[in-house]
Amino acid sequence: MSRSQQFRRVVWPNLIRLAWPAYTNEVVFLFHATAIVYFALPVIGTQRDLMSTAKNLFERDFNAFLHFPVAALYFLAVSLVVFFIFGLIYSRLMRHLPTQPRMRFAPKWFR
Repeated sequence: MSRSQQFRRVVWPNLIRLAWPAYTNEVVFLFHATAIVYFALPVIGTQRDLMSTAKNLFERDFNAFLHFPVAALYFLAVSLVVFFIFGLIYSRLMRHLPTQPRMRFAPKWFR
C-alpha cells in the first residue's frame, strides 16, 4: 500500500472513530454557546433571534408562560436533532465493533 492508501484506509478511519466523541461535544457546546447570542427563528419577512422574538411577543400580550417555554422547546428540539444526528453517525462509525449487552437496572425491592 502506498502512503496515501495507508492513510485513507487505516489511519483516517481510526482517527475519526477516536475523535468523534470529542468533536461532538465541541459542536454541541458551540451550538449551545452561540444559541444564546443568536438562534435564528424564521419570522414572516425577517430573520430574528429566538429570545428577541419571545421578548417582543411577551411585550405584546404579557404571557411569559406561553412564549418563553415555546422558545425553550424549540431550542430543545433543535438540540435533540443535533444529538440524534451525531449519535447516528457515531453508531455508523462503530458498526464494526460487537455490541455490548445492555445493563438492566433491577432494584432489590423490585425483585
